[in-house]
Amino acid sequence: GGGGGGAPAALAARLGWPLLADINSGLRKPGAAGESEGATTPAAAVRSVPLYDLLIGAEEVAPPDVVLMAGGRLVSKRLQAFVASRSRACILVEPHGQRHDPSHSVSHRVEGSIDAVLMALAAVLPPRAPEATPQPLLALASASAALDAALASVTPAVP
Repeated sequence: GGGGGGAPAALAARLGWPLLADINSGLRKPGAAGESEGATTPAAAVRSVPLYDLLIGAEEVAPPDVVLMAGGRLVSKRLQAFVASRSRACILVEPHGQRHDPSHSVSHRVEGSIDAVLMALAAVLPPRAPEATPQPLLALASASAALDAALASVTPAVP
């Protein structure tokens, strides 16, 4: 967490990666990841996963090859444990040189503007083709987006 919303969303959508937004990221509010200023990715394309902390310990969730963390230290203890114990590489992008890594899970550290680094990555990395059988985190993200869209069409706007 800690990016402005547009950059993490654009990169996650381009790579087909789930976006696991920590509580301090500001990206957990519905629509926040795709509505920030300068966002180039519509909110529907963002793979933000609600309630991910209930699934990340399940056997059906494959360990990630790479974890890309944007911003400061994670608040969620389950997400901290998932990153520390199950990823092969952990890249941290942060705007300062402070080393907050109590679990020693960060394998690569990039210091700079979070939005600038993530947008640069989104510009040069090739898009990933969708998998025939999406992993459970992506399936949950898709189901949640479909439910949000269905509810939005039948729920009256609150003044």
